[in-house]
Amino acid sequence: METTQDHPPADPPRGRLKRFAPLLILLVPAVIVTSALYAAHSGPASDVGATCRRPSPEPVDPQSAVHLLPNAPEPVYRTDPPTSGPHVMNPTVEGAVAQPLPRPVQVGVLERGDVLIQYGPAVSGEAQAQLVGLAGDRVVVAPNPGLSASVVATAWHTKLNCGGVDASALQSFVASTEGARAGSNMPSGG
Repeated sequence: METTQDHPPADPPRGRLKRFAPLLILLVPAVIVTSALYAAHSGPASDVGATCRRPSPEPVDPQSAVHLLPNAPEPVYRTDPPTSGPHVMNPTVEGAVAQPLPRPVQVGVLERGDVLIQYGPAVSGEAQAQLVGLAGDRVVVAPNPGLSASVVATAWHTKLNCGGVDASALQSFVASTEGARAGSNMPSGG
């Protein structure tokens, strides 16, 4: 035998609502602002003008003097993308390229004193065009589907991670690191 009791719905005590009113006044605008910021930074063009972290020095791999023969198996690197380590000597890659570069070629580009700017698959066509515009005599630009950041610029034992394309930060990185090569701690230009 089942017994049920009919209870009228309880009205929340007015005191409890008054107590949470100041919290709601602060919380609702915070949620709105956070949502607006998220929407503004998650669109397809959000990778243009994005901020970069500070350039970070990386330890030089003790195997940096090792030159690999063409088609040699790829060694294990201490960082990804690598900023030093075993590499292909005198790679022929220059400017903007359409295919990802093997890591031994990436390090070979850095060894000769060039800067390598790589971008991930989420970078928009507009942002890719901006990066291609940065390519030049001492700057190689290439896609890299395995990046942990949207854009990564590397020089000999130095890395710059960016949430997207920040042309000013990338140009500054190039200016401060271009010419740094194996056996040097400073760019050759000073």
